[in-house]
Amino acid sequence: MLSLADVTVRHGAQLVLDRVSLQVDPGDRLAVVGANGTGKTTLLRLLSGEQRPDAGQVARAGGVRVGRLSQDASEARGRTVLEQVLGGPDGVRAQQRRLRSLEQAVEQATDEAQRERALAEWSRAEEAFAAAGGYEAEPRARKILTGLGVPAQRLERDVGELSGGWQTRVELARLLLDRPDVLLLDEPTNHLDLDSIDWLAQTLGAHEGAVVVVTHDRDFVDAVAHEIVEVAQSGVTRDQGPYDAYRRAKAERIAAQAAAAKRQEREVARLQRTVDRFRAKNTRASQMQSKLKQIARMEPIRVEDDRVRTLSLSLPTPPRSGRDVVRLDGVRKGYGEEPVLEDVDLVIERGWTVALVGPNGSGKSTLLKLMAGELAPDHGDVALGHRVAPAYYAQHSSDQLDLSRTVLEQGQAAAGDRSVDVRGVLGAFQFPGDDQRKPVRVLSGGERARLALACQLLAPTNLLLLDEPTNHLDVASREVLEQALVAYEGTTVLVTHDQRLIRAVADRIVEVRDGDARLHPGDYASFLHARAHEDDHAQADHAEPGAHDGAAAPGRGPAAQATTREDRPGTAREDPAARRRAEAEHRNARHRATAALREEVARLEQRLEGLESERHALEQELADPETYDDPERARELTLRHGVVADDADQTLATWEERLAELERLEAEFDAAAP
Repeated sequence: MLSLADVTVRHGAQLVLDRVSLQVDPGDRLAVVGANGTGKTTLLRLLSGEQRPDAGQVARAGGVRVGRLSQDASEARGRTVLEQVLGGPDGVRAQQRRLRSLEQAVEQATDEAQRERALAEWSRAEEAFAAAGGYEAEPRARKILTGLGVPAQRLERDVGELSGGWQTRVELARLLLDRPDVLLLDEPTNHLDLDSIDWLAQTLGAHEGAVVVVTHDRDFVDAVAHEIVEVAQSGVTRDQGPYDAYRRAKAERIAAQAAAAKRQEREVARLQRTVDRFRAKNTRASQMQSKLKQIARMEPIRVEDDRVRTLSLSLPTPPRSGRDVVRLDGVRKGYGEEPVLEDVDLVIERGWTVALVGPNGSGKSTLLKLMAGELAPDHGDVALGHRVAPAYYAQHSSDQLDLSRTVLEQGQAAAGDRSVDVRGVLGAFQFPGDDQRKPVRVLSGGERARLALACQLLAPTNLLLLDEPTNHLDVASREVLEQALVAYEGTTVLVTHDQRLIRAVADRIVEVRDGDARLHPGDYASFLHARAHEDDHAQADHAEPGAHDGAAAPGRGPAAQATTREDRPGTAREDPAARRRAEAEHRNARHRATAALREEVARLEQRLEGLESERHALEQELADPETYDDPERARELTLRHGVVADDADQTLATWEERLAELERLEAEFDAAAP
C-alpha cells in the first residue's frame, strides 16, 4: 500500500535518513523504535505524504486512505469534542443536519412535483448516509472516547479549551472512528492511563487496515506489533517481534557485524602490509596497484548502534531514613467542592518501590504532590519520616533549571560536593560529550525535562517521587532508568503509564480510585491477578438468578469457574462498595492498634541515629593523636564514648524488640484482612 525506495532526508547539514527502503502491506503491524532524534517522526511524515524526500521515491497505491496522529494535536476551536470526532464541518453531524433540512423540505412542499423532488433528494442523501455507517457513527464515537478515558461531561466542551493531551486523545478518537487503510500513530500512549492503553491495544489489534506506530512503550510494542522497525544511524532495520525477541535478534546481528568488521579490518591490514613491503619493487608495481584497488573497493562494514548495552546509570547510595518514610492519616484533598482524595490512610516504608496506578483524574499526581509537600491537604496529616530527604520530579520541574548554566554545570550543581559520575548520568539521559557544554536555555522542552529528571536523580535524596519520568525518554534511556531504579537502595514512589517499568521495579502497588488509595502488598502481576479476581466476583454478584447452578457462564474460562471465597460455606457475599468499606474499617483498626508501637519504634530509630552519630564523632576525636596532648580531654572523651556506646547498644536491643512486636501485630491484622 505504501512504500519508500532509497529515500534520503537531510535537515540542514544533518543526514537523517540515508537510502532507506520500507514497505507497508495490508494487515502489517509495525512498531517504529529508536533513540530520540533519529528520524522516526520523519519516517511517518514521509509515509503520510506530508514530507517529500531529498532523494528516492515514496509510492502509495491508488485509493489508499492514510490517517496520521502527530505528537502535536492541531487545535479545533469552535467545535465540541463530539463534533470534532464525528468529522468537523463535513462530518456526521453536518450530514444529520442536512437530512433534517431535507425532511422539512418534504413536509413543506406546496405541490406534488416539489414534494417528489425533495423526497428523491432526501432518499439519495439518506442512502449515502446509511452506506457510510452514519447511523452507527455517534454511538461508536462515544464508545471510542470512553475507551480513551474521555469522560462523558467533556464531550460537549469546545476542543479549543482542552489541554494538548486531551486534544491528542480527541484526534486519536477521530482517526479510530474514520478507520483509514493505514494508521500512522506517533506516540499514541503518551497521555493515556493504563486502562486506556490496554483498550487501545485491543482496538488496534482488531483494526482491519495496517498500523504503523512510533512508541517507546515496550509492552505496547508487544501488544500491537508483529514486526519492529528500528531507525538508527540514518538507516532502518526490520525484525520480527515481540520486543525481547527483537533485542535478541539485534544482539546476534551486531555480534555478527562486529566479527565481520574485525575480519575485514585484518584483511585490509594484511593487504596494506603487502603493499608497503613491495611498493618500491618495479617488478611488483602492477600487483600492488591491484591490491590498493582491492582495498578501495571494500565498503566498510557498518556495525549497528546498541546504546542499551553501552549505557549504564548508578544512583548514589542514599542516606538511611527511618522505617516509615511517608505517612498519610485521614487525608482529604479536593479542587473546589469536588474531593479527589477522601479519608486516605497510607504508609510508605523504607526501601519500597511503589507504583501509583488508576485512571486519569483519579488523584495519582495529587497524591504524589501531597507526599512532596507541593500541596497541603484540606484535612488530615501528611508527614515525612525521620531523616527523609525527598526529590520530586514532574513535568514542571524543568522550570527550576538555571538557564544561564550549561548542561554539565546544572548536573554538577544538583550533585553538590558528592563523588558522583555526573557525566555518566547525563550521558544516560541522552546528553553525550559535546551536548553537555550546551547552555540550558537552548534546549528543547523535551531535553529540559530529561535534564530535570537527571538532576533529581543526582541530588542527595532517599525518597524519589517521580511523576511520568519516562515521557521524554526513548527505549534505551527507559531501560537504563529501569536498571537504576531496581538497584536503588532508597524509597521510590512513581506514577507512570509504562507497564514494563512498573513490572520491573515496583514491589508494592497503590491503586488510586474513587477517592481512595488502596495498598496492594505485592508486585504488578499479583495486583492484576487480584483485580481480575475482584472483577469476577463483581460479575458473579450481578449475574441473573440461576447463573451459578452448575453451568459455566458464557465466555468464562475454567479458572473463572473455581470456587470463590464468597461461594464457600459460611462466607457472606458482599458488593464491591461494602467490601471497600470493610477494608477501610480494617485498615483504620490496624492503624489504631499499631499507632503507639509505630510511634515508639520511630522515636527509638531517631534516638539510635543520634547516638550512632555521636559515637562516630567521638571515635573520630579519639583516633586523632593530638587529642592525647590534653589528658583530661582524652579521659572525658573516653568516658563519654563508653556511656554513648552502652546507651546505643541498649537502644538497639529495645528497638529490635519493639520492631518485632510491631511486625507480629501487623501480620496478625494482615492475616485477618477481609
